[in-house]
Amino acid sequence: MLLFDFDGTLVDSNGLWVEVDKIFLARRGAPYTREYYEGVAHTSLPQCAVFTREYLHLEESCQEIMDEWMELAADRYAHVTLKPYVREYLTRCQKAGERMVLFTACVPAHCQAALEAHGLEHYFEQIIYTQQLGIE
Repeated sequence: MLLFDFDGTLVDSNGLWVEVDKIFLARRGAPYTREYYEGVAHTSLPQCAVFTREYLHLEESCQEIMDEWMELAADRYAHVTLKPYVREYLTRCQKAGERMVLFTACVPAHCQAALEAHGLEHYFEQIIYTQQLGIE
């Protein structure tokens, strides 16, 4: 069985989150800095929200911050590009009879939007989301 990651592996979404961060910060008159990037990179959304709230001294709740990020990211995931040769590789694995599972920390709605936009959902026997497992 082949186990796949999603963000940055199948789809080119890393720049997407930088774009979301820049828009979020600009709405609050704050620059996108290396310090901010290091505080939120490779971290779960709840942890990013805590960092962002403290870093910017925001009165918004962490849930409000995450809701805004989700709204900003939703359309971007529906239009995210695939990494080179992803479809070809998945097709080759499928033709070889490989069982494939997607394991991701991506927000389920965002992942589904991207999979549907590119017609990839049929490749995976199962999609496991870390949020469903309670994993940060």
